[in-house]
Amino acid sequence: MTTDKIKELLEAYYCGESSEADEKELELFFRKENIPSGLEKEKELFLAIHDSFEEKLPEGLEDRLSALITNREIKEKNNRQKWLRITGVAAAVALVFSVAFTLQQKDPLFFNRKDTITMSMQDQQQIYEEVKFILCYVSEELNNGLQEIEKSREEIRTLPEIIRKEFNP
Repeated sequence: MTTDKIKELLEAYYCGESSEADEKELELFFRKENIPSGLEKEKELFLAIHDSFEEKLPEGLEDRLSALITNREIKEKNNRQKWLRITGVAAAVALVFSVAFTLQQKDPLFFNRKDTITMSMQDQQQIYEEVKFILCYVSEELNNGLQEIEKSREEIRTLPEIIRKEFNP
């Protein structure tokens, strides 16, 4: 095989345009002992690249990675759903407070009218305790959601290490 033909095949190989037959031809050529002068460095480079593609991946790696990705997607979906619920409750609470504030601004006597239901101190305390409980619950759920997000971030940060371990058992 001529040097020009080898250089032409190498150019196609480096550009990713070579066929398997061309690559096999190059491999057979460069595995020989007698290489024309000027192609020694090309031999080194070609064999280094070619041999790196020859490495076999561990058995079942694709299945494990697929399962890992699927589990991550399920966790992310669950986290999104939980986050949506929490933000929905928080939005409802914010809406109630904003409506009450707007009513108070438009009619300062709205909450102090004589025709409104009068509540005993015990009823007011009970309502206060229930609102406090609900706000604590919303806060707790929001914090849990934030903790889940942080856990997900940590898992994502460790993902390259997990993948590295799977590739190099």
